Amino acid sequence: MTREATENQLRRLADRADCAGYRLIRDHTRQPETWLLIDGEDGTRVHSAPSLDRIEAWLNE
Repeated sequence: MTREATENQLRRLADRADCAGYRLIRDHTRQPETWLLIDGEDGTRVHSAPSLDRIEAWLNE
């Protein structure tokens, strides 16, 4: 996937997460880096995944 495609996917998923009441963030403290969906109100971790594709699959459920 090209950098531009990854950036487009990130923007799209961040918008979807926001509409669902979550925030999508990247956890740089973990190795390998992990994507997190956290509750938009209280910051509680809701889901984590190693890739944006897995975040997208979870949002599709």
